[in-house]
Amino acid sequence: MRTPNPRRLVSWAAAAVAFVGSTASHGESVNPWQERAQLAASPENMPDRLRMAVADFPPFAMPTPDGTWTGTAVDLFAATARDIGVEVEFIEMSLAEILPGLTDEMIDGTVLPLTGSATERAVMTLTPEWMQTSLRIAVQRRDFRDDVRLLTTSLVGDRQLRVYALVAILLFCFAALVYTFERKRNTHFRGRHHEGIGSGLWWSITTLSTVGYGDKVPQTPLGRTIAGAWMLVSLVLVALFTATVTSAITASDAAVEVTGKHDLPVARVGMLQDGLAEDYFSDHFIPHVSYPRLGLALRELALGNLDAVVADVHGLEQSRLESQHRDLILLDEPIDSRGISFGFRKNLPSAFVSQFDAALTARIARTSPIHAPSIKDPTQ
Repeated sequence: MRTPNPRRLVSWAAAAVAFVGSTASHGESVNPWQERAQLAASPENMPDRLRMAVADFPPFAMPTPDGTWTGTAVDLFAATARDIGVEVEFIEMSLAEILPGLTDEMIDGTVLPLTGSATERAVMTLTPEWMQTSLRIAVQRRDFRDDVRLLTTSLVGDRQLRVYALVAILLFCFAALVYTFERKRNTHFRGRHHEGIGSGLWWSITTLSTVGYGDKVPQTPLGRTIAGAWMLVSLVLVALFTATVTSAITASDAAVEVTGKHDLPVARVGMLQDGLAEDYFSDHFIPHVSYPRLGLALRELALGNLDAVVADVHGLEQSRLESQHRDLILLDEPIDSRGISFGFRKNLPSAFVSQFDAALTARIARTSPIHAPSIKDPTQ
């Protein structure tokens, strides 16, 4: 076996030590992932302008007449971006367009309130929570005027009007028949045509109402046969009218008095489509009706078509002020509480997201923690 040259062994060892030392002193140059992270965090790769999705979502985001945006979330995000020297462009998008916009990098994130659901965390990087909000139940105050309105609508509905028309036609027909066969032999129905028909109408009305004064009575066999038929028909008409009005009152008064979240599964409940209450309703399998705007849901509540509306307390307060729903009552007990964050697309530089998070936290600390957005009364 050939013995290695000692000098060559020494030279190999020296070369190995030099290589290890070089790697230790320049390790970042041989790690491609570290190199990419440093490149992304370099100032020239940090965004200087953000395109943020926004939609009409009082009081968090609201359009102004001059085409700009304001609101609690919009103002806070814009102020935080100024703190780190970044401009913001607010792009109006529907909630359904935000996810494709993030995927295609048309937008960098959204300022709409996010509650940290699994879906939101899967597609966005969320900032620290900047506000705590609660879901509240809104109900309508009922008084004597609502009872009068209920009775009126029960008496003048389309179905009721058809019953009234049928009764009027039959009243006139039987009055004319009794007058025709009784006028020559019965003094109760004699006189001119309008007098005789008037007497027949009086008789048919008293018979229909089962009062039967007896002041006008058919005397001929044919007249009494007609009277007997009208009595039987009157029984049917009275039963039909009673059933129609009763069913209308029952249907109109099918409202459930909502006193807490335990009443929601059996009540007619409305909510804002894609609003903060959506996750709660999905998690608890509560039947509901979604509306594109909270004001529409509150309008249906005022009309009696809903028993309650569930939304975040700040949105309910803002909508109540704007739409002048003074009879709206917010139940004291919140049904759920959660924090609200902003969201960025996943592939924004992590160094930038960390910088924004730090600026957001510092701004909240300077202005004291935000627990509720300011709501302005438009009447003042």
